Amino acid sequence: MEKGKLFSKSVCVTIKDAYSNQCRKTKLLLTVEWQEVPNALHRQELLITLTDNNDPFFLYQLQLSEEDFQMLKNSQSLLVDFLAFPQKFIDLIEVCLSEENKAQPSFLLMFSINEKVGSLTSSSELDVVETNPFKHLTHLSLKFVPATDSSIKQYLSMCFKNLKEENRQLHNRLTQSEHDFKEQLSSSRMALEQKIQELEVVRKELSVELSMKESKYARELQEEREKFHYKQREEEAKLEKEIKDKEESYRREIQQLEARVSCLNTLNKELQDKNHKQENSIRELKSDVQILEEETKRNKEILRNCKAENESLQNDIGEKRMRLVHQKNTIEELEKDVSFKKQQIGQLEQMLNHHQKQEASYNSRLFCLNKC
Repeated sequence: MEKGKLFSKSVCVTIKDAYSNQCRKTKLLLTVEWQEVPNALHRQELLITLTDNNDPFFLYQLQLSEEDFQMLKNSQSLLVDFLAFPQKFIDLIEVCLSEENKAQPSFLLMFSINEKVGSLTSSSELDVVETNPFKHLTHLSLKFVPATDSSIKQYLSMCFKNLKEENRQLHNRLTQSEHDFKEQLSSSRMALEQKIQELEVVRKELSVELSMKESKYARELQEEREKFHYKQREEEAKLEKEIKDKEESYRREIQQLEARVSCLNTLNKELQDKNHKQENSIRELKSDVQILEEETKRNKEILRNCKAENESLQNDIGEKRMRLVHQKNTIEELEKDVSFKKQQIGQLEQMLNHHQKQEASYNSRLFCLNKC
């Protein structure tokens, strides 16, 4: 197994202080390492240290030899041996670290600082606790003792030594950075001066080239202006000619349209006169038709009355023939009267046929007029 430091991280620990009867959460540095013990039977033991970076006198240690581990194993029913215990303990600490940012962590570290009884050195306990809604289950409980004055002095001297070494390294890095910065600044200044000289040369070349370009572009611009003015005069002359041609064409078209309008006005007037005459003729024909319709209606009424009268007479004649067979003379006279009535009916039918022919003729004429 590799000797030396196995684990060193800041962990969130809930501290219960029996002196002040307070409970607080803070970050402590937990270190797990193997250390050599020269004058012991077993030459290595596990050293677990709890320190606070904000309090240099906060130093608690657990020195766990193989014999101490056997008592711990028996008292807490552990299933691992002494060599595998550090890694299992580190795994538990990693689980606690993964739960730190949760609102209700399932695993947490609790450190109880006990009061000192008389001259005896007080021991404190670091518990790895699993929380659930039913109870808090302690997976592991380790007893730590506060460091002695000599251990604290040694720890402080080591911290001071580390700070001095860190300060020396920072000073060396700062000196080296300052040296590198000065060299970089010097090289940058030289490069800047060189770039300024190159820029001045380029500026002069650009000035000469710009002067040449300006004169060239001025000549080309003058030539383009002359070409544009010449083209403009050509376009203006062409446009004026097109305008005159268009005006002449439009004038001829206007004259033709005016002549056509005059002709159409004359034709319209003739058509209006003709239409007025046709309307008068239609009104006269409608009046004649109305008169003929009224006369036809009267004739039809007369014919209907005559037919009714004839039917009545014929009924009377039949009855008189059956009842009055012996009155022949009277019947002959009546037959003469009937013959005379028949002649009148014939004349009326002829008159009705004549009126119907006139009505058909007027209807035909009216239809032709409406069609026209």
